[in-house]
Amino acid sequence: MAPDDAGFYRAGGIGSADEAVSEILRKLLPQRPNAAFWWEQAPDVTPTPDAGAEAELETRIDEPPMERRDQFSGQQLAAEMARAGVKAYIEAQASRAAAGGVFRELPCVLAFQATGAWDDSAVRTALTAGLENLWSASGLGLHWWN
Repeated sequence: MAPDDAGFYRAGGIGSADEAVSEILRKLLPQRPNAAFWWEQAPDVTPTPDAGAEAELETRIDEPPMERRDQFSGQQLAAEMARAGVKAYIEAQASRAAAGGVFRELPCVLAFQATGAWDDSAVRTALTAGLENLWSASGLGLHWWN
């Protein structure tokens, strides 16, 4: 099933559409560092009168608050996966020298098997809609190449 030059491959069953979406996100989005490497607070400082609070440093008073755009919206994609009846997947990845021979390319493919037919345009639309909150403003720059 996997190409001969694949350095890594695995296959498995999918129990739910949400599990299929999780596999896609694992390959598309970088993993957040765990608590040992992630620190979200400034160091403690002795409070002084009229200094304000740490939380107020990020408060903008000249424009309305921004909506959070750091979450993948996967409901539409999960619905398409459930509609198709996704039940298994295979992942294959290789490693090869990039142009110039200095860096490495890590091409990867993730394929799903379903009991029903896929609606390609609906899956593409769902994936694009989910990624809009992360990679784009108003869908600019998100398009598919055939």
